[in-house]
Amino acid sequence: MSAGLSSLLKSEPVDMLVTALTDYATLPRVGPHAVTLETPHVDFLDPVALKAALVVAMIPFLWNVIARSEHRTRWMTRLCGGHARLGCYLLALAIFTASSYRTTFIQEAISAGARWAVLDTPLVRMVAAVMFVFANVLVLATYARLGITGTYLGDYFGILMSHRVEGFPFTITDNPMYWGSVLNYLSLALWNASPVGILLSVVVYVVYYVAIQFENPFTAMIYNEAAAKKAAAAKKSQ
Repeated sequence: MSAGLSSLLKSEPVDMLVTALTDYATLPRVGPHAVTLETPHVDFLDPVALKAALVVAMIPFLWNVIARSEHRTRWMTRLCGGHARLGCYLLALAIFTASSYRTTFIQEAISAGARWAVLDTPLVRMVAAVMFVFANVLVLATYARLGITGTYLGDYFGILMSHRVEGFPFTITDNPMYWGSVLNYLSLALWNASPVGILLSVVVYVVYYVAIQFENPFTAMIYNEAAAKKAAAAKKSQ
């Protein structure tokens, strides 16, 4: 285990996370479910589940539209008096708030749906608890590596990273924040033996996968443009 990862696992935020998980494990599952079924059942016309799925799909779409429009016009930077960092902080607050609402809607859908008896076992809940810890280690480690502007599309505001981040958790995946979020929702679904929760976790995965196909090339373009401008300026000064 690297020294950086060892330090992260011993840090106060991770200790708080483990304590919170211990408390969480003693609580009853999210809300009273209607029934426990031997076969998985999802009501695709349930308005609560449909609302959750719509919110899941819309949030990444909206933040990409806003960030791209900022990159083209700098409207948020101008709105913040020319302070790009402040504009990025406002977008970060909006994304964090919207993501919190998304979690609430998913919890409501899980609470309103039926349990699946096959998943309603101590072993599955133990797997869910381990998954929950791992997911949040990914999320916390990403924050630690990237900071607020690196996590919340600071590149689109012209706030570029000085070098590519290669340490944990980026040694595991290029998009640890997204996959940590997916695992968080999946752990919630497994903890509650919820078929609709599992389905919504799959929706989150698909939405993030699609978002990555747009975000990664666009981010690469931003850095390529910055590198080209730097090279042109260096050549001009010679």
